[in-house]
Amino acid sequence: LQRALVARGARGEVVACDDPAVAWPRYDRLALKSCWNYHLCAPAFLAWLDRLDVLRVPLVNATDVVRANLSKRYLKTLADAGVPVVPSAFLTEVPPAAPSAVPASWTRLVAKPAVSASAFRTLAFERARWAEHGEALGAIARHSELLVQPYLDAVETRGERSLVYISGAFTHAVEKRPARGDFRVQGELGGRSRLCRPGAATVALGRAALDALAPHAPYARVDVLPHDSGWCVGEVELIDPQLFFALAPRALDALAEALLS
Repeated sequence: LQRALVARGARGEVVACDDPAVAWPRYDRLALKSCWNYHLCAPAFLAWLDRLDVLRVPLVNATDVVRANLSKRYLKTLADAGVPVVPSAFLTEVPPAAPSAVPASWTRLVAKPAVSASAFRTLAFERARWAEHGEALGAIARHSELLVQPYLDAVETRGERSLVYISGAFTHAVEKRPARGDFRVQGELGGRSRLCRPGAATVALGRAALDALAPHAPYARVDVLPHDSGWCVGEVELIDPQLFFALAPRALDALAEALLS
């Protein structure tokens, strides 16, 4: 990305957003790249966004977009807008047994923090064994809201899709499959990724999610998962997503153009 920016007459530096020595006003623009610890220090990260606003230093994606994307409560925003999403329940406390907010039809569950990244503290377990996971669920709830969803078995066989959009235009998609016996698709956890060609309806689903959350975002990744009625949105990554440019290098040039436009 730095080479692509240099080729277009720009200079770029890699700096850490939690480095107090960085003089932010010296930059014309900031672009988030790999701040993959933001979920571990959310208050400090939000304070940094506030500071950029005070200093009037532009951030890509914009600070209001990043704030709204910090918690996966945006899934409720999508659902309210009519976008198919993975069914979700948000809990601030952990009862001794699965609460009524978690429908009885969800016989197997996935639980994670609403503010998380890279499968942080993500659990999968049978609903009937809720009490056995009370300590782990409590730790999640102390970190942020507890997000509970039904386990989608088809992820094991069909994987999930990551749809990448640059300046609102679809550029490429990646199929991600978990390792045998797992449900997490992250590469560091044994997941495998390859380019794929999603159908027009799937691309339109990703676009509908962006229209509801951040229609003008210079970059975005929408993750869709297989569900009973078809694909549904699992996540919309607008902070620092992996965009799989190693599999689609031409899209990197589109991002360089987006950052400079």
